[in-house]
Amino acid sequence: MKLISIELINFKGLKQKKINADGHNVTIRGANGAGKTTIFDAWLWLLFGKDSTGRSSFEVKTVDSFGRPIHGLDHIVEAVIEHEDNQITLRKEYREKWTKKRGDSEAQLSGHETSCFIDSLPVKISDYTAKINEMMNEELFKLLSDPTQFQRLDWKKRRDLMMSLIKYSDDSLLDNPQFEPVRELIKKFGSEDAMTLLKDRRKKLNEQIKQIPIRVDEVSRTTYESPQSTNFETVEAKLAELLQTRNDVEKRAREEARKRIDEQAKVLDAISHNKNQIKEFERIRTDAEKEKNLARSELERVCTEIQSKKDYIANFAVSQQSIKSQIVQYENERLQLVKEYKASKAEVLNINEVDTICPTCGQGLPPSKTAEIIEIARAKFENAKQKGLADITQRGATLKTRIEGLAADIASGETKLDNARISLMELNVRKAELEKLINHPVPDFADKVSQMTEHIQSLNEKLQIRIEINMNDTSKLDAEIATLQKLVAQKDAFETSKGRIGELEAEGKKLANELVISEGQIIALENYIKAKVEMIETELNSLFRSVTFKLFDTQINGGLADTFVTLINGVPYQDANTASQINAGLEIIEHLSRYYNFRAPVFVDHRESVSALATINSQIINLLVDEKHIDLKTEREAV
Repeated sequence: MKLISIELINFKGLKQKKINADGHNVTIRGANGAGKTTIFDAWLWLLFGKDSTGRSSFEVKTVDSFGRPIHGLDHIVEAVIEHEDNQITLRKEYREKWTKKRGDSEAQLSGHETSCFIDSLPVKISDYTAKINEMMNEELFKLLSDPTQFQRLDWKKRRDLMMSLIKYSDDSLLDNPQFEPVRELIKKFGSEDAMTLLKDRRKKLNEQIKQIPIRVDEVSRTTYESPQSTNFETVEAKLAELLQTRNDVEKRAREEARKRIDEQAKVLDAISHNKNQIKEFERIRTDAEKEKNLARSELERVCTEIQSKKDYIANFAVSQQSIKSQIVQYENERLQLVKEYKASKAEVLNINEVDTICPTCGQGLPPSKTAEIIEIARAKFENAKQKGLADITQRGATLKTRIEGLAADIASGETKLDNARISLMELNVRKAELEKLINHPVPDFADKVSQMTEHIQSLNEKLQIRIEINMNDTSKLDAEIATLQKLVAQKDAFETSKGRIGELEAEGKKLANELVISEGQIIALENYIKAKVEMIETELNSLFRSVTFKLFDTQINGGLADTFVTLINGVPYQDANTASQINAGLEIIEHLSRYYNFRAPVFVDHRESVSALATINSQIINLLVDEKHIDLKTEREAV
């Protein structure tokens, strides 16, 4: 679609203005408040009944100096457009409705009415709207006619639009062996649902693993009231042995009791010491693993910052070189101005070129008249010469100011570059420290723990034997027999508990193995999603020259989060200058226009901010601030 012409009558602040574009690019110049944006508002009001900000309720009427609407005027916008090789004239009129009630001397304003015309034929508003919708979609039209509209959309909508520009298949990714653990999950559920399932599974496994120590502790603290099984033969044999040795131990019972008590205390101390040492080994290893994991997370962040800092330094260095080139250009222009100044100052009036012939008779003028004419010519020559020298001086001063400003920018930029390089060096130092920490082996106490466990078992056996043979004198024999029976019962109960604890520990190991598998699947799926997004990013960004798009963020824990960030030569859109934003918007419009096979006239506001406008195949309507033109001036681009 192209704009052939548009005419405004009493629309907002413009009494009458017609723009003849004839389908070509047009530049509309004017001071601030002259009505440039009003042209765009009128164009969108004619099509969709809204202004350039999307408001349907805005003041169409012309207002006086006090901001009050001027009554009795018809507000008209008419445009001729070219659509699918046909020219169509659209016209919309907005006027007041005045009603004189019975008994009133004057009519009162009772409302407003809007009239619509297509090719000079009046049509209903509904038919007019249907015709517009048939030719163009409102949302798409605004997207293709305003370079800033795309960035105003919700980031998810922007991502969907860009994704529609490319075609991709992830079949080749699934064939990669590293994604084999999650291949069937992805095929069955898709990557997002598969990730939800895996994370839910991991959560449940972690909860089950946390319950194992609690359940072990419960079994360990259980008091057994009755025996599960009793080896009566052993009990009887031990009782017979005690009866046989009753007379022998009676004399030394007291000394043996004291010795055995001391020995038991030493054995118990040794068992406690070994158990505490095992716990300490486990703590040291766990702490070392935690420290390594924290170091890996920090290393990933540091590597990301290093790459970002390198990119920043490279891009800034290019910018500095560009400024230096601009200074050289300005210096050359100053040298040229110096030459022009000297040449102009050296010019003198050539008296022989002064016309001293009478135009009537063709004879030479009298000497007095000739001298007067020469003097007038000399005054004009000197006046023109001084003006030329003043103009050259002014241009030289302007160039000097620009050079000084650019030099200041270079100095400031060098400081920023030095700071960035220092920061990069510090990051590299931290990276080396983290890599050293990660590569340092985790202490392995497996052999020591195994030895201590065997030692504890040996001490327990020794302790049990001493309790079994620790018979008191004959007066306590019956009580010792009862105690022995109780110990035997407790031993059986302990063995049962020990078996249950072993089952729980085996279950804990099984759950831990399942957790490792689940974590591996999550990592594989995250890598798959990252590879898929990187493939999409690469294909999408290959379509554009200066614009790139970031589709995901890497989180501290290594996971991925959906996002959509527009970058202009590596700089976030919101941080780029106006010219870059406009050219980026035009580049996006060009690709969307190709995709939807539809082009609309593009209104470029703040055109004065852009020295070199991106080239696209759509018609361009430039809105340029020029304080020289109080009234709007239209310039049509030459064919």
